Amino acid sequence: MWIRFACLRTILGCAILGVAGAGSVVCAQTIATVAGSGTGDSGPARNAQFSSPTGAALDSAGNLFIADSYGSRIRKVDIHGTVTTVAGNGALGFSGDGGRATSAALNQPAAVAVDLAGNLYIADSKNFRVRKVDTHGTITTLAGGGPNLFSDGGPATNAALNVLSGVAVDGAGNVYVADHGMNVVRKIDAVGIITTIVGSLFNFAGPGYSGDGGPATSATLYWPSGLARDSAGSLYVADTGNHRIRKINPQGTITTVVGIGVDGFFGDGGAATNAGISSPTAVTVGANGNFFVVDTGNKRVRKINATGMIGTVAGSGSGDTAGYGHTDYSGAATSMDLNPAGAVVDASGNLYIVDSVSAVVRRVDAAGLATTIAGIGSFGYSGNGGAATSARLSKPTGVGTDAAGNLYIADTYNHVIRKVDIHGTISTVAGNGYMQTSGFGAYGGYSGDGGAATNARLFWPAAVAVDAVGNLYIADTANNRIRKVNTSNVITTIAGGGSPPDGLGDGGPATSAALSSPSGVVISATGNIYIADSLNLRVRKVSTNGTITTVAGGGSPPDGIGDGGPATSAALWPTALALDPGGNLHVLDFYHGRVRKIGAGGTIATVAGGGGAVGSDGDGGAATNASFLSPHGIAIDAVGNLYIADFAGMIRKVSASGTITTVVGGADFGYSGDGGQATLARVYWPYGLAVNSPGDLYVADSSNNVVRKVLFGEIFKDGFDPRN
Repeated sequence: MWIRFACLRTILGCAILGVAGAGSVVCAQTIATVAGSGTGDSGPARNAQFSSPTGAALDSAGNLFIADSYGSRIRKVDIHGTVTTVAGNGALGFSGDGGRATSAALNQPAAVAVDLAGNLYIADSKNFRVRKVDTHGTITTLAGGGPNLFSDGGPATNAALNVLSGVAVDGAGNVYVADHGMNVVRKIDAVGIITTIVGSLFNFAGPGYSGDGGPATSATLYWPSGLARDSAGSLYVADTGNHRIRKINPQGTITTVVGIGVDGFFGDGGAATNAGISSPTAVTVGANGNFFVVDTGNKRVRKINATGMIGTVAGSGSGDTAGYGHTDYSGAATSMDLNPAGAVVDASGNLYIVDSVSAVVRRVDAAGLATTIAGIGSFGYSGNGGAATSARLSKPTGVGTDAAGNLYIADTYNHVIRKVDIHGTISTVAGNGYMQTSGFGAYGGYSGDGGAATNARLFWPAAVAVDAVGNLYIADTANNRIRKVNTSNVITTIAGGGSPPDGLGDGGPATSAALSSPSGVVISATGNIYIADSLNLRVRKVSTNGTITTVAGGGSPPDGIGDGGPATSAALWPTALALDPGGNLHVLDFYHGRVRKIGAGGTIATVAGGGGAVGSDGDGGAATNASFLSPHGIAIDAVGNLYIADFAGMIRKVSASGTITTVVGGADFGYSGDGGQATLARVYWPYGLAVNSPGDLYVADSSNNVVRKVLFGEIFKDGFDPRN
């Protein structure tokens, strides 16, 4: 049901209205979820949402830990099947050392390991660090982030690491990490000293294959990924680019134990060293000398027994390239479609396989039967035709409303636009959800112009807008286009896709112009279309005759900003746009951390931000003295209040008089507060904003995979809205 609230303002604050059986009254500035069912934390793991998970580990109690890579979290599935987040706030970035792990920012964690004491180790891939979460839930950096590339023999926190793809830990507390970018494996001992144990930092020739039978430090690797240790002290390395598994014995000698070095699938029933494997990304060691290889390119998991013979234990060799997978699969493991990225085996021989594209975890028992134990499916695309609050969204980044009160959502990672009608029912109105796999990701496409919008392909749409007659406009960001869906549901491209000689195309048809990652779009009352042409560092305007021009940005002013001068001489990085009641265009300037206003004469000025602090501050004062941590979305209501989404986990409001306050969140990242005061709620990575005609605010709470609504007006919960 569409959530409706009531608030009667009195001098006492709130009053209860209605008769027996009527809905209760909720005060203004109450927050609620109106679309999306969130990540699924604290509920059954089978109903949880993951986003390109890539690695897994088990602790001694049988709890399963999952590197939820694109979700930038580490998730835990306990022995009762309940899922929680144990590290990461869902925001891409680096922060939080010394504090709660669940408040920290990770950046595409690729792998996780757990020691005998229960400490977690995270290959924080794109932060180029190994993070540790102790048993009290405090996160620190164990390795990486330092200035020294050639850092062997020194503190691991002084070392410069590259993209990390695997992590393992032994019983003595030594931690091993696969530095995928440097083609080496590093070891951090129990006192924090780092050394290179496989490959060499001085190998300037790049990746290769050599060294078998000799010291591992003299060998070459090609994109090492997953790591595992056995009880005898040997280390196994998924040598991805060489299509092999390498083994380093306790004496430091390296050998190949799986793979002939040919990218292919063959050899089952024979010696593993004569087999063909394809881009293996993980390895896990079981009992009795068995170990398992995640044969990613072949879409299988292979088992090598104690005698060195290889066989397939999971995967049919076919993966689901659309990205949705057989999420409810139950049957023979060797018959299921699979896109494996990680695996771990327990003491009983149950194998847990992370399917990165279908975004689920499968368990294969000792009898070879597979079931899904975690994840609702790829990127959480579900729910059409039902209640929006039961639907699954994936990284919604844009929201918009129409005159009738319908809500539109840029469901970005699902590559679709969703609509929530006034009854709370969700549907898809543009995009067919097509995804194609590449590596560990799933990407959209471009097609469909001239046909039904729901048959078209979109690619990471980031923003939506609706004009006065009901036409829908989409910032089709990764396709570098603006698409339009008319009231007959036919989709066309109205800007972008061209290759003009000057790289922009100003003064010509908008469809011949070049856009670069457009991330915002608004429509004026007269039908002009404004585009946040983000990576071109400009705001573009498409006039009603289809001609495109630049109206802001592209300049190099002496002060690097350009306030007070022509908007076309200013420097800015626009990510979102909004129009005020007077038709003045406001631009979210991400790089400078400001909101800027373009007046009727074309002059640009800062109206919020510019305080100079690192972080979010300034509440209660002039908005132009305030600072933002990382602003991304803006909206303006009918009386001129400006709302700004700050990645710090808050929404700020600038009144018409220029005073700034926080109206949503602010305490910490998270997902909480529904039904209560908006300032006490927690949001994760708020992005796009929209205000409906009554003045209520919609927030694309992107890393919680929901849309929230903040009610600022007087709305009743007894089945009607007196403002409609």
